[in-house]
Amino acid sequence: MEIEEIRKEIDKLNDDILEILNKRLELSADVAEYKIKHKLPVYNKEREEEIIKALGVKAGDNAKYIIPVFDAILDTSKRLQEDMITEKEGN
Repeated sequence: MEIEEIRKEIDKLNDDILEILNKRLELSADVAEYKIKHKLPVYNKEREEEIIKALGVKAGDNAKYIIPVFDAILDTSKRLQEDMITEKEGN
C-alpha cells in the first residue's frame, strides 16, 4: 500500500474517532446532569480504575500506547463535568 492510501485511511479513522469522541462528550454531559441531580462527585476512582484495567486487557500489547490516550479522554470528561457543575452552581 502506498503512503497516500495509508494516510487516507488514517484521515478516515480520525474522522470516525472525532465523531465517537463528540458522542462520548455528549454522554459525559448526561452523566454530569445525573451527578448534579444526585449530588455525586465528578471523580469515581473505582469506576475509572475499572475502565482503565479493562481497556488495558483489551489493548493487549498496545496498552502502553493506548492507556495514555484513554487517560486523556477520561480527564477531558471530568473537566467537562466539572465545568458543567461550576456553571450550574453559578446560576
